[in-house]
Amino acid sequence: MIPDQPHPAEPTLARPNGQPAEVLSIVLDHLVQGLVVIGPDFRLLAFNSTFEELFQLPPGTIQLGGDYRDVLRTWAAATGQDQAMLERAIRELALQTPFDFEFPQSIHGETRWCQLTHSPLPTGGCVRTFTDITERKRVSSALEQHVRLLEHALAEVRELQEILPICMFCKRIRDDRNYWSQIEHYLAKHAGARFSHGICPECMESHFPGQTERPEPPAERTDTVWGGGPLPPPFFLGGCPPNGSRAAGKVAR
Repeated sequence: MIPDQPHPAEPTLARPNGQPAEVLSIVLDHLVQGLVVIGPDFRLLAFNSTFEELFQLPPGTIQLGGDYRDVLRTWAAATGQDQAMLERAIRELALQTPFDFEFPQSIHGETRWCQLTHSPLPTGGCVRTFTDITERKRVSSALEQHVRLLEHALAEVRELQEILPICMFCKRIRDDRNYWSQIEHYLAKHAGARFSHGICPECMESHFPGQTERPEPPAERTDTVWGGGPLPPPFFLGGCPPNGSRAAGKVAR
């Protein structure tokens, strides 16, 4: 939005000769950045609809000719800014050097990031643009997290490539904090390795002598049955069956 009749002492937005002010307003409202023009006395000379959408301030806060410092006070209260941030925002309105500044703000309970670009005007005052960089911040944060994970993994690989201090008796490894750990615990922590335990043949013979080979299963008996029935108990072998009859055949011993 731009004023129809600017004050003669104010810097004005350039307008094409012979073109109505509505054309410039349409151009401003189609900018993807929010834009404000502030006079040397801190009065608001122009702004676009994107600026209103970015900050979502209460209706009536942004008015042409109003003191932009009052807009900043309402903004600070509505978006969760502290007193130090408000004082900085007001103080930097008068800076005559351009600068960029990124800041977070709470919009209806959601944290949004904004980039401010301050461009001073030759006759005093400034032009400011505001860009929503929330998505860029999210991508940048995710990228930084991945970089930290990769750096951590690389540091662990480098540690494993170094000469590891290991006990010559119990084979535990000393870490950089001077703690001694079992080798499987050390490698699980630093290399992500997983272990399953078994016994090698040498240790089997050393700790369990005589158990290195599994015993053969007993051979099946081939004894001749007696009288068509099962083999009689040992105390009947070579004698007579309980009923006094003789065995039908010899028993193979």
